[in-house]
Amino acid sequence: MSDQAIHVSVTILATNISFNTSIIYGDNNASLRDALWSDIVSRSDGWESTPWILMGDFNAIRNQSDRLGGSTTWAGTMDRLDTCIREAKVDDLRYSGMHYTWSNQCPENLIIQKLDDANLVIMWLRNPHAKTPIPGKPSK
Repeated sequence: MSDQAIHVSVTILATNISFNTSIIYGDNNASLRDALWSDIVSRSDGWESTPWILMGDFNAIRNQSDRLGGSTTWAGTMDRLDTCIREAKVDDLRYSGMHYTWSNQCPENLIIQKLDDANLVIMWLRNPHAKTPIPGKPSK
């Protein structure tokens, strides 16, 4: 369990569609986010058969391409979000719009990063036999 996430089960009464949602605010301290990564991975085992949306500010980047400016050093802690996503078997939602969602607001030494994210259980994206359809997508 982590104090960096709120986990809820949601049922849309009109359609009887159910899914789990996790609202994330990752700690600014990278070592304290380890509890969040463990929480997400452990929940993924129990929620494997239910659609699950994780969204919020993970305060971490998944790839070096999600950061522009500042140090070019790739700290080992930066791999943890990507590792968590793979171990939890979730995937990024595709989206359009601004890639970078955060800036240090310092023109002399500008750093911009993609910090806000939404992830969705791969089953929901790719399993045509899933019991619960993707909300807003017409049923066949």
